[in-house]
Amino acid sequence: MIMKNNHINFKRAQQGFNLIELMIGITISLFIVLAAMTALVNSSSTGKTVNDASQLQQQGSVVLRIIGQQIRQASAINLETIAGGDVFLSQAYKGFGGGGNAIQGVNGGTTDTLSTSYHGTADSLDCLGNQSNIAEGEAGEFRVDSTFAVNGTNLECTGSTAAGAQVIAEGVDDFQVRYAVKAGTNIQYVDNTANWASVSAVEVCLDLRNTSVVSALDNPAGTYINCKGVVTPLAGRLHKVFRNTFLLRNQDLP
Repeated sequence: MIMKNNHINFKRAQQGFNLIELMIGITISLFIVLAAMTALVNSSSTGKTVNDASQLQQQGSVVLRIIGQQIRQASAINLETIAGGDVFLSQAYKGFGGGGNAIQGVNGGTTDTLSTSYHGTADSLDCLGNQSNIAEGEAGEFRVDSTFAVNGTNLECTGSTAAGAQVIAEGVDDFQVRYAVKAGTNIQYVDNTANWASVSAVEVCLDLRNTSVVSALDNPAGTYINCKGVVTPLAGRLHKVFRNTFLLRNQDLP
C-alpha cells in the first residue's frame, strides 16, 4: 500500500505545467520585460535631456561672458604721459574700424550684429582671446575690435587679427541686441540708433537649441518664449533663452 501511494505521488510530480499555466507564465514574463524596457528608455531619455540642458546652460553662460567682457571694455582709452608728468587720455583711438564708434550694431530683423571696440595694450584680448594687431597710438598700443554675428545656426566672432570669424556657439536660433539710449530725461531701449555715442547699455538675448531632436517622451509639443517675447513651439527640440544687460563703463570718456 505504501509503495503504491509513492508511485502515484511520483507521477504527479512529473506532470509539469499545462498549456494554460504556461501561457499565463509567458504573459507575466512579457509584462515584466516590457516594464523593464520602458523604465530603461525613460531613464536614457531623461539622462540625455538633462545632459543637453546642461550643455545649453554652459554654452550660453560662456558666450554671454565673452560678449560682456567686450561690451564693458568698449570705449576704454589708454592713459598717456607727456613731458612734465601730465597724464591725459590718448587721442589716437578712432573707434571700431576707425569709424569713431566704440559700439555699433546692425538690426538684421531675424538676427542682429554687434561690434565693439576699445583702446588696449599688448595684454588686451579680443573676443577670440587673441592679442590685437591693429596698432593705434604709441608703441604697444592697439585698437581691439570684435564683431558678433550669426552665420547659419552658429554665432561667430571676428576679432582683431587675420584669424577671421570663428564659431563661439552652435545651435543658435536667434541673437537679438537692443541699446539703452537717452530720450530726454529717460532711458529707452531701441533696436537701432543714429547716435551710437548716446548708448549707455546693451541688452543681449541669445536663443540656443540642442542639436538633436527631443524624444516624444520629453514633450516636443511644448512652447517657450523666444527673444522677441513670442510664444514659440519647441518643434521637438530643447531651447534655452539667455538675456543680460551690460553697462558701457567707458562710454563718456571721449
